[in-house]
Amino acid sequence: RRVHGVDCGFVHFVVTQNVDRLHFPLSGLARDRLAILHGCLFIERCERCGAEATVADELLTVGFELSGRACGLCGGAMRDTVLDWNSALPDGDLSAAELHSKRADLALCLGTSLQIKPANTL
Repeated sequence: RRVHGVDCGFVHFVVTQNVDRLHFPLSGLARDRLAILHGCLFIERCERCGAEATVADELLTVGFELSGRACGLCGGAMRDTVLDWNSALPDGDLSAAELHSKRADLALCLGTSLQIKPANTL
């Protein structure tokens, strides 16, 4: 499934708080056009080299726990990417979200109550 607005050049960047893979990889958005603020149940990250990998089945952990897999690039331990309440937002995704939000001519906020900070301030 592709995002029509991306294909037509209307959507340049997406910021999401969803953890359910609706935005990546199912949407067709490239990962560098997406800030995933709360992590994703289908993405794990290597604790050694930082590489991300998409998995077919939902990870059963949250809070950056070990997934039990090894990184395909460096052999490091993979961890889930889903925040728990005590975790800070990922620096790279938050910085990208702030940058693209400031540059945007138009921002659409869909499916949110805009109650969670700092996403509600973007």
